[in-house]
Amino acid sequence: MHALLCFSASHLRHITPAPGVYDVLVYHHKSRALALMQTELSSLDSVDGMKDHIFATSSFLATQTLSEFSSSSATSPNIEWIHLMRGTKAVLAPMWEHREQSVFYSHLAYTSPEISNSPTALEKFNLSDVMAHLPSAYSSHVVQLGNLIDELFPERRYKLPPAEDHDHPESRFAGNVKHRTRDLFVWVVLLPTTFASRVEEHDPGILKVLAWLNAAMRELYHLDRSNWWMDNMAQHGVRDVLRFLQ
Repeated sequence: MHALLCFSASHLRHITPAPGVYDVLVYHHKSRALALMQTELSSLDSVDGMKDHIFATSSFLATQTLSEFSSSSATSPNIEWIHLMRGTKAVLAPMWEHREQSVFYSHLAYTSPEISNSPTALEKFNLSDVMAHLPSAYSSHVVQLGNLIDELFPERRYKLPPAEDHDHPESRFAGNVKHRTRDLFVWVVLLPTTFASRVEEHDPGILKVLAWLNAAMRELYHLDRSNWWMDNMAQHGVRDVLRFLQ
């Protein structure tokens, strides 16, 4: 409940022009949710089923943190959300074998039917060298990312993600925006555990993957502004990471 209230307060802060009005509520409910979740996590070693309330809490907190994303300093990209990504993965991993028991299973297992396996996606987004550079544990994730973002961008080759969003005529993207958003969120949660540390080390391959992830979020936000929690990531995330690639 505190995670949901934190998420709701974040939305009210997002749509309220006056700064600081909802800040106290955001951080109060976040602190309460984190404290209660930490207590619950102590029982994960003996888990005998999917603990949906813990998974939902970590998901709400992770998306709420994305809504607080801001541009980075001159020396390091903003990766304050990494610790909640680690936390979400830490919650999900012990429960993954029990996922069929979860009320969220249909969302975790759902594959958007409009996503096809494109034989040219890696070349289109300049991800072939990235896949060769990274350990084999990342190969399927890089291929999946290429397919997830393929329809979000114009049909041309890219060296790096475009720094700005594109116009979105209705015929440009025919898929379901919310399904694609969910697919990207699940993709992030299932990344190898070394992803966060490689971001912190400024691994160029991982940073390029992160840049495309941010670009996809930005495109989805501009296609559907109800994805308000992606706004700051959408507006600043790509340019923030590109500074460290260029």
